[in-house]
Amino acid sequence: MNPGVFFYWVTVTAVAGSNTFVVNQAITAGNFSTLFEIASGSNVFSSSCTNAHATFTQSSINATAGTVTATFNTPSAGIYYIGIKFSTSSVTGKNAPTPSTVDYSYSTTGVAGSTNGLNLVKK
Repeated sequence: MNPGVFFYWVTVTAVAGSNTFVVNQAITAGNFSTLFEIASGSNVFSSSCTNAHATFTQSSINATAGTVTATFNTPSAGIYYIGIKFSTSSVTGKNAPTPSTVDYSYSTTGVAGSTNGLNLVKK
C-alpha cells in the first residue's frame, strides 16, 4: 500500500520527434538525506490533454542524486505537460529530520521558471 503521493507538474516546449527532459530533486535545507521515489502513474500530456506515452527513468535515490528523466516522442512541436508522480514511501518510517522541516526543491533542466519547492514537516 502506498502511503501517499504527490505530483510535480511542469510545462515544456517540445520539438517534433524525440524529447528528453530531466527533473531534478534536491534537499536545500534540513538535516535529512532521503529523497522521494518516483511512483507509477507519471506521464506527459499534450496541450489538448492527449497521452504522449512517456518513458520515465530515475537515478538512484540518495543524498546527492535525485533525477527523473522523461523521454517521449511527439508527432509535432508544441507545449506539453510533464507530471512526475512521487511516492512518500521512501521517507515513511525514517528518523525525524532535524530541524523539524526539510526543504526540497524541484526544477527541470532547460525549462526557465520551473522551480517549485516542497516542505517535509515532522508531525
